[in-house]
Amino acid sequence: MIYDPEEDSFLLQKFVKKYAKGLVLDMGTGSGIQAVTASENADLVIGLDISKEVIKYCKKNVKAKNIQFFKSNLFEVFEDNFFFYDKFDNKILVYDKKKVNDREKLKTLVKKQVKFDVIVFNPPYLPQELQERDERLEGGK
Repeated sequence: MIYDPEEDSFLLQKFVKKYAKGLVLDMGTGSGIQAVTASENADLVIGLDISKEVIKYCKKNVKAKNIQFFKSNLFEVFEDNFFFYDKFDNKILVYDKKKVNDREKLKTLVKKQVKFDVIVFNPPYLPQELQERDERLEGGK
C-alpha cells in the first residue's frame, strides 16, 4: 500500500521546495511527493523505499525525468553498489560492488561514489498500536 500524503508531507514539502538542489536523496519516498517536489529545482533525485510495491508505483506514476527510484532498506543499496552520477546524461549509473574486479576501476568508483547535497526523509513516526505493524505509518514500539 502507498502512503497517501498527509499534513506532515505538505509541511515538509514547503522546505523541500525551498532547499532542494543538486543531487537529492528522498529516503522512504512513499508516494514520491517529496521526490517530485525536489525534482523541480534539483539536478537529479534518487527515491528509495523498502517497499517493492512503492517503487513499482513510483516508476509507473512519477513522470519527472530527473528522478530514479530504487528499492532499499535505508542505505542498503549504497552498501551493495557503487552509484556514479553521470552529469552529462543526468543519470545514475549503478555498479554491483561484487562484480567490480578491476583495481583501477574500483579506485575510481570509490572516489566518485555519489554524495548528496540534500537528503529528505519523512519516516513513519507514529508508535505501533496494531498487532501487525503498518510500515507506512508506524515507526515501531
